[in-house]
Amino acid sequence: MTQTSYDKRTSQDKIKNKENLLTILKYSNAIPFKNKSYLGFICGYCDATYPDPLDLRVHTQNDHEEERLEFKSSFEMAKYTVKLDVTNLCCLLCSEKMDNLSKLKDHLVKIHDKTIYDDIKDHIKEFKLKKGDVFDCAMCPSSYETFKMLNQHMNKHYSNYTCPKCDKSFAIKRSLYAHQKIHQEGTFKCDLCEKVFSSRWKKNHHEKAKHLGASSISNCPYCDVSFRSYHQQNQHLVNVHNVTKCKAHCKFKCRLCDAPFQSIYKRNKHLVKVHKCEAQYKCNICNKAYLLKSLLMNHIKSYHLMERNYQCTECGYRFIDKKSLKSHMVKHTGERNFACEVCHKSFTRRDILTEHMKIHDHDSRLICEVCSMTFIQKGRLRSHLLSHHGISIS
Repeated sequence: MTQTSYDKRTSQDKIKNKENLLTILKYSNAIPFKNKSYLGFICGYCDATYPDPLDLRVHTQNDHEEERLEFKSSFEMAKYTVKLDVTNLCCLLCSEKMDNLSKLKDHLVKIHDKTIYDDIKDHIKEFKLKKGDVFDCAMCPSSYETFKMLNQHMNKHYSNYTCPKCDKSFAIKRSLYAHQKIHQEGTFKCDLCEKVFSSRWKKNHHEKAKHLGASSISNCPYCDVSFRSYHQQNQHLVNVHNVTKCKAHCKFKCRLCDAPFQSIYKRNKHLVKVHKCEAQYKCNICNKAYLLKSLLMNHIKSYHLMERNYQCTECGYRFIDKKSLKSHMVKHTGERNFACEVCHKSFTRRDILTEHMKIHDHDSRLICEVCSMTFIQKGRLRSHLLSHHGISIS
């Protein structure tokens, strides 16, 4: 196939995808939505959020009826997916109820002589939303604790793109490309076998654990004690050396006292409070001060100018820089590259893994200001405040 014919086919597929979506929206009561956030389901036409999908349906029908067919009019569906709530789905032409989108499409074609293109990859995901803490798949009996897990599961039903190395399938190409990074061969070859690794640390870890029979893969920086995992090392640091910060997860050190921190923000806050370093760059709007001019500029752009030039094409969220957008995109690709060494649970971001490690370290430092209950993770504190005290925090 020549490049010209390929481009022509791709362009035709885009048009067919949009035509299919337009037909479904025109002749059914399916409700588009962007995604689910901590506060609820996000309207497909605006940023209104509702914990109860019933409220989302009422809002969409009342406030966006005139623009219903304009949903994702400039959306490139060949690269992304559209989410539709098909709860109580029915045909608007004859009021017949439908179990799913597949039956609706067949019905529109056979009974009402409408056009549905079935020679393209399907980029319209169907969900049956309901209020509660359990999310059921609309296409099989599977259930999940979070919407994100359900959304990742949907790749099994929309196997548009398949990894040639492990046969794992994805709904969109971007998710496939993100997944394929785990198969990339590095330049660090094991000295004892044929395996190749992307970093020297992974190579050394592999050699010690698999070939050298080493009982330890981590050493205490203060004494000669060795450990089989970084978790054991961190527990030792806390119990024996009274180190309250796990150095394995702290990349930033104070330049005055060598104290470790998990972020530049916490390190700078330490410099100001403990060492009385002057934060000379002050915001002329809210009087907040920063040690670095770049931090002040980021603060002004983010909080006062509300500058969000980088938009997620999947859910519409906007971000201040490419790094924030890239970090956010793992929510949609579903890649989990950060694994816990204790329970082997994997996470999409390093900061989530760091937060998770507090479970194993029994670190309960978050306190509810209403009832004084303590929590290990911020997410559990937020859930507690919302369910027990009716307080919603971002």
